[in-house]
Amino acid sequence: MSWFSQNFTENPLLVEARRFWRKFVGASKSKTTNKALIFLLAVIYLSIVGIAFANMNSLTAEHITLFQSFLFCFIVPAVTFGAIAGERERRSWDMLMVAPISKTQIILGKFLSAISVVLAVAVGLLPIVIICSFGKENYAPHDQLWGVLASETASIGFGIAFAALGIFISSLMNRAFSAQATIYAILFVWMILWPMLVAIIPTLGNESNSGEYLLWTHPFMTAFYVMSIENPAPYLGGGPHHAGRMYTAPMQLLFYGSLTLMFLLLAIASIRERRNSLAGKMNNA
Repeated sequence: MSWFSQNFTENPLLVEARRFWRKFVGASKSKTTNKALIFLLAVIYLSIVGIAFANMNSLTAEHITLFQSFLFCFIVPAVTFGAIAGERERRSWDMLMVAPISKTQIILGKFLSAISVVLAVAVGLLPIVIICSFGKENYAPHDQLWGVLASETASIGFGIAFAALGIFISSLMNRAFSAQATIYAILFVWMILWPMLVAIIPTLGNESNSGEYLLWTHPFMTAFYVMSIENPAPYLGGGPHHAGRMYTAPMQLLFYGSLTLMFLLLAIASIRERRNSLAGKMNNA
C-alpha cells in the first residue's frame, strides 16, 4: 500500500468523518433534531441565495468570501478543539496509541475530518459566489476572475490552515476547554490584534502602502483589498512595483499551504514526543 493510500484513502481514522456526516444527516437516534437542524440550515441557505439574487448588482464575490471566512472562525474551532484533547478527556486516547495505526494516520485522519466541514461550507457557498461574480458593469468578467480567485483562495486556505492549527493546539492539551480557549486566543491575535498593530506601524521608507505588504496574510484584509480596487486585474496580475502581487491566488495558496504543512508536522511531532515521554516514565517506574 502506498503512503498516500495508507494516510488518505485507506486511513482508518476517516471513519470519524463518516460518523459525523451520518449523524448530521439523520442516521442516528436523534433524527427529529437533525431534521429540524437541516431544515433550519436549508431555510437560511435559501434566504442567502435569495438575498444574493436580489442584490447581485451591489454584492460582490468578495462579500461572500468575507462571510465564508467569518463562518470558519466559529466552525473550525468547534470541530477541531476536541480532536485530540477530547480523546484524552474521554480516556480513549491510550487506545488509539496502542492501535495498529501510525501517528501520521491519526493526525491526517483528524485533519481530513475537519476539512471535510470546511470544504462543505465552501462548496455550499460557491453558487452564491458565482451569482455575485457576474453582471458587474464596472469591469469585465476576466478582471473579476482575478479578485474571485484571490479572495476565495484566501478564505478556503485560511479555513484549512486554521483546521491544521486547531489539530496542533488540541495535540498539546489534555483538556478540550483549554484547547478551545487557546485556539480562540490565537484567532483573536491573528484576526484583530495583527491588523491593529500594522495600523500603528510607521510608514516604511517612502512606501505609503506599506501596510498592504503586511496584511496579505489576513483573509479578511485580502477580500477588503480586492474590493477596494476598481479594476483588480492590473494589480492582482502581479505588477512589478505593487503590493497586489502578494494578494494573488498563488501567493495565498503558498502561504496557507505552508502553514497547513507546518502545523500538521508539529502535531505529529507533538504526539510522538508525548508518547515517548510517557514510555520513558513507565520504563523508569
